[in-house]
Amino acid sequence: MSPSLVSALAFTAAFGVSALSSSVRLFGPAPVSGGGRMAALSHLLMSVAMVGMAWGWPAPGTPAGVAQLAMVGLLAALFVRRVLHPAGNGRAGDARHLLVLVAMVWMLAAMPWAMGTDPASHDAPVPAWMQVVTLAILVLLGNAALASVVEEHRSSPVLVAAGSRAGRGTRPAQPVGSRLDTAGHVLMSGGMAGMLLTML
Repeated sequence: MSPSLVSALAFTAAFGVSALSSSVRLFGPAPVSGGGRMAALSHLLMSVAMVGMAWGWPAPGTPAGVAQLAMVGLLAALFVRRVLHPAGNGRAGDARHLLVLVAMVWMLAAMPWAMGTDPASHDAPVPAWMQVVTLAILVLLGNAALASVVEEHRSSPVLVAAGSRAGRGTRPAQPVGSRLDTAGHVLMSGGMAGMLLTML
């Protein structure tokens, strides 16, 4: 799918790091559980799939391509349920996961036409409405990445020197798992946006 070797390598690096951070969350020394585990698994599966897409595998319309679309569609359906029936305070994070899944479903569904591999779209320009939808998703992905960074910054505790007048000790830094989640969101949203740009 990538128009050049350089972009394919760049996408591979971005989604490779995303897959690594998700793997640490799933299998590291302090693995997540419950809803966080589902989110990390979703990121891992999508990261691996996006690395394959960067190198043109699987081809749209093939059995492997259809299976990939079905997998992403199922994950999207699960996150729709999580957004509609949130557990705790995770609705915003689940909504960002859902957005990335919807973007991937759109990419897989629209790619044959946008990339000219569908016989019906051969030598035909990409419809304007398809470009508008793709651009709208790009904007939403950028906003989601920014929201992840802002949320991480706001939730980071303020460090206070041990010898301060307030008499408080230094608080612990933001947990590594939270930073990994934020990095995963940003890499996935940014990488997905880059993939969508290749379709325009």
